[in-house]
Amino acid sequence: MPSITHMLETALYVDDIERATAFYRDVLGLSVMSAGPRMASIDAGAATVLLSLGVTWLLGDGSALRPVPLYPRVLLLTRTAAYAYLNKVIVAEVTSTIRSIPQEVSVGKREGLSNASVVNLDNVHVIPKSSLGERLGHIDSARVREVKRALGYALDWYELKVL
Repeated sequence: MPSITHMLETALYVDDIERATAFYRDVLGLSVMSAGPRMASIDAGAATVLLSLGVTWLLGDGSALRPVPLYPRVLLLTRTAAYAYLNKVIVAEVTSTIRSIPQEVSVGKREGLSNASVVNLDNVHVIPKSSLGERLGHIDSARVREVKRALGYALDWYELKVL
């Protein structure tokens, strides 16, 4: 088996991008190559450290889990009864890019997020259930109608649009 002689880059998932970036910059003295609200890259000499926001994602039944890295925040759309036997689940992305379109549902502090965001039903994915982590936030069951309506607009499904 070949041995690892060096590493070019590594990715770390953090809950607070600004705080993590400050640690690498101010405490370790490393240079920040780029920084944004969801990720930062740090020059660690022969390697690069990529910091990616790994914040909560919401479930329709009131529980929340840590996201898969590709979609840092998602709303679980799969029905609760199916969790026990499915290997994959359906999710919609949650983003801080708010376009104020009918395919979005506003979420924020009330749902356990640190900032104002939206569930974007234009971006629905099937992900492995094994990607799910710990519970961190929730969405009220009374708001499920809003999610269904937004999904109706995303799919151009009239029966859901009129909810």
